[in-house]
Amino acid sequence: EFNTQQSTTKKEQTRASHGAIIRTNTMLIEHKASILLYCIILFVCNRPEQSFTAMPSSPPIPAAAAAAASSAPQFLYSNLAFSGSSSGSDSLPGQSPTSEGESLVTSCARSKVECQDSSATLNVEWFSKEEAAWPLLAYCHGVCESAETWTVQNLARMCRKNQWRLAVLELEGHGLSSGTRSLCSSFPRVVSHVGLFCHHVATLAPKPKDDGPIPLVLAGSSMGGVAALYAAAAMAKSLSINDNGSDAALAGFAGCALICPAVGVAPEVVPPPPIVMALSALAWVAPSVGLMTPVEDPSIYACPHTSTRNFVGQWPLATSKMLLDVTSKTVQQDLAAYEQAKAKATDGSQHRSTPLDGMAMIPSMLVLAGEKDHVVPMTSIEDVIQKIDLPQDRKILCTIKKGDHYLLVKGKPMEEGISQLAAWLEGRFAREN
Repeated sequence: EFNTQQSTTKKEQTRASHGAIIRTNTMLIEHKASILLYCIILFVCNRPEQSFTAMPSSPPIPAAAAAAASSAPQFLYSNLAFSGSSSGSDSLPGQSPTSEGESLVTSCARSKVECQDSSATLNVEWFSKEEAAWPLLAYCHGVCESAETWTVQNLARMCRKNQWRLAVLELEGHGLSSGTRSLCSSFPRVVSHVGLFCHHVATLAPKPKDDGPIPLVLAGSSMGGVAALYAAAAMAKSLSINDNGSDAALAGFAGCALICPAVGVAPEVVPPPPIVMALSALAWVAPSVGLMTPVEDPSIYACPHTSTRNFVGQWPLATSKMLLDVTSKTVQQDLAAYEQAKAKATDGSQHRSTPLDGMAMIPSMLVLAGEKDHVVPMTSIEDVIQKIDLPQDRKILCTIKKGDHYLLVKGKPMEEGISQLAAWLEGRFAREN
C-alpha cells in the first residue's frame, strides 16, 4: 500500500512537472509570437507609402477659347502620348508607334473627376477627337491596372472602327489618379467613383443636334466589372424613380458589359483562415503595405511595355482584403438580400433597400467570361446571371473558348471577345442612318 501511494505521488509530481514545462514553453512561444508581430507592425508602419504625384496642371486656354471655356466643360489636355513612349512625327493622329513598328491608338484628351468631398481626383482618358455625338463606352479597369493596357488598346481600336467614343476611368490610386498606389480599401467608395465617372463623361461628351441624351454603355473588367455591375444597378434604379430631371445626363444609359467580373473567387487561391485573419488585422494597421499578398506583373498586359502607370509588386494589404471580401462574401450576401427583397415585394411586404435592387432595371447586360479563367470560377458568374431578374434577351452570357482572366489582351480569345462585344454594342448603339 505504501509503495502504491509512493508510486502515485511520483506520477502526480511527474505530471505536474510536465504541465509546468508545457505552460512555460507555451508562454515562451506566445511571447516570441508577440515580439514577432510587434516587429512586423513596426516594420510596416515605418515603411514609406508610395503615392502618385498630382496630375499636371492644365495648359493655358487660348484667348479665342476663353468665352467657350467659361460656359462649357473643357478637356484639360490634348495631343497626348503614352507615359512610357513618345509618338513620332510620321505617326497618324491619335496613334503612337511601338518598337515593333505597330501603330497604337493613344488618348487624345484627358479630364478629371473631382469627388464631392475633395478626397480624390480621378483621371479619365478619352479616345476620340471627333466633335460628332458618337455613342459612349465608359470603361473601368481591374485592380493594379490603368488606361495603358492591351485591353484598353483593343477597346479603343474597336471603338474607332465603329465610330464610338471611349472614355477610360483610372481608379483612385491607379494610373494618374490621386491616392496611394493601387490602394482600394473600400468597395462602396470604388462604386461611387464609377457612378461619378459615368455622370462626368455623359455631361462632357458632345451632344446630338437635337440635344438628346448620349447613348452610354458602362463596361468593366475584373474588379472594374463587379464595380460596374453595382454602379449600373444604382444608375438604373435612380433613373427609374427620378422625376425631377436631375439625372438627365444619364438618360441615355443603355446597359453594361462585364468582362470576367470579380463576382467570385476560386477556393484554391484563398489562403487558410488563420492567414486571412492575420492579414486582415495587418491591413487595418498598415493598409498600403504589401505582405504575403499576390504579386502583380503588368508585363502580361501593359501597353506599351514601357508604361509606368500599372502597379508592380505585391498588392497592398487593404486592396487584397477588400477584393477577397467582395468575391467571397459581399456579392453573395447582396444577391441573397436582393432575392429576399424580390420575395417580399411579390407578397406586398416592405423590404429594406439593397445595393443590387436596380439590377432588374438595367436596360441590357452582356457578360464575357473566359473558359479557362482560374481566378473567377465560371460557376460564380453563372450564379449571378441566373439571379439577375432580367429577360433572357436582355442578359447574355458569352463564354470565350480558351479565354483566361486577361480575356481582351491578346490572341484568338481576345478577337472573339471583341467581336462579341462589338456585335452587342451595335444593338445598344443602334442609330438612324
